[in-house]
Amino acid sequence: MAVKQHIVMVGLNDAIQRVELTGTRANQKVKAAIHKAGSECQKEAKEWLDIYVYSTPESPSYKRTGNLKRSVLWTLLDGGWTAIVISSMKYSAHVEYGTRSMSPRPYMRSAYDIVKHHFKQNIKRIVSEL
Repeated sequence: MAVKQHIVMVGLNDAIQRVELTGTRANQKVKAAIHKAGSECQKEAKEWLDIYVYSTPESPSYKRTGNLKRSVLWTLLDGGWTAIVISSMKYSAHVEYGTRSMSPRPYMRSAYDIVKHHFKQNIKRIVSEL
């Protein structure tokens, strides 16, 4: 099960409408901010994995391979209006949310929380320049 986080901004539809009215240059700025947010979220998720998973002592019951970290990918959808960050490993949700025998290690949510703040600031700056 892939782990997905979504950035939801109240009032974003109004901002998008304002951007669409001002033309292609503004659209490019917003799409660049979305691109940057996707890239940053992937980077942050991998850094949080270093903190939560790879900095702890290895368990004798499993061998650490780095597959989870390598599986964190991002892509743009909807013509550049949506960035998605996922982990394709089947056990990624177990690491993110925990299990009965393992505490959660929220690497995606932690990354999302950091990037969401930066993304909102970037969008507010772009809209204020219109």
